[in-house]
Formats: sequence, C-alpha cells, structure tokens
Amino acid sequence: IGYQDAVAVSEAALADIELAKKEKEQQIIKATTILEDTAVQAKTTIDVAETDAAILVATAVQEIKLSALADIDLATAQRNQLITQAKTGLKIAGIEANKTLAAARTEAAVINAFAQSQFDALLNKYMVYAGMLLQAQTNHNLTLPATLAYFGNTIIGKGGNLKVALSAPANFAYTDEL
Repeated sequence: IGYQDAVAVSEAALADIELAKKEKEQQIIKATTILEDTAVQAKTTIDVAETDAAILVATAVQEIKLSALADIDLATAQRNQLITQAKTGLKIAGIEANKTLAAARTEAAVINAFAQSQFDALLNKYMVYAGMLLQAQTNHNLTLPATLAYFGNTIIGKGGNLKVALSAPANFAYTDEL
C-alpha cells in the first residue's frame, strides 16, 4: 500500500468516526424525545384522571403518578443506556481510527525508508561512476569525448553480450587521445 492509499484509509477512518458520532447523537436525541414524550403523556394522564369522581380521582391520580414516575425512570434509564452505548461506540471508533492511523504511519515510514535507501544506493552508484570517470580523465589526461568513450568501452567490456542503442556512428576509441 502506498502513501496515498494510507492517507485514503486514514480519511475513511475519520469519516467512519464522524458517522459514528452522528449516529450516537441521533440516539441521544431519540432518548431525550422519548423522555419528553413520556413526561407529556404523564401530564395528560394526570389531567384526565382529575376530572373523574372525587374518590376515583384520588386513587387514579396516585396510580397514574406512580406509573408516570416509573415511565420517567424507565425513559431516564433507557436514555442513560443509549448515552453509554453511544460513548462506547465512539471510543471503539476512536480506537479503530488510531489503529488505522498508526498502521498508515508505519507503512508510510517503511515506504519512505525504502525509497530513501534506493535513493542512497543510486546516489552512491553514480558518485562512484563520477569518481571513476574523474580519475580516468585526470590520470589519462582525457577530453570529455574521450572520457565518455572510455566509460563506454568499460561498460561494453564488462557487459559481454550487451546491446546499446546509439545515434549514428559512435566512435568508441580515441586512439590519439588514449
């Protein structure tokens, strides 16, 4: 996976966290609405009971109040449970996002280290070639074309069955200069 893929995975994880937050907020709103509806229903039930006969009213009011309080307690407990579930889901999403980010950062570091080592190896290779050509040019008092010919002869001499594409005609030996 490349750096861009790691970033995409990280962004997807962040989007999942935001979605989980919104879902949990909706659950909290729903629990609050249930609590408010229960309170309204309890008030309505109490008002209806007060219009009944005096003896029935006292008994009904007491029963309804107890029922309403029980409903409110139940709705409160449900709301608290939904809030706990929402917080737990949010924590889990955060942990997963952190895992994804850590994995992406680790992978990016590995890719970066690999690219750096390749860069260093190529730089070293060409530094050696440059040093070798400079030494040959200095030791043999070569011009630039003669130095390039020397380098070409060295490659072909070591390459054996090497195929080289050159523009028409190339002169590989400068006998006057060697």
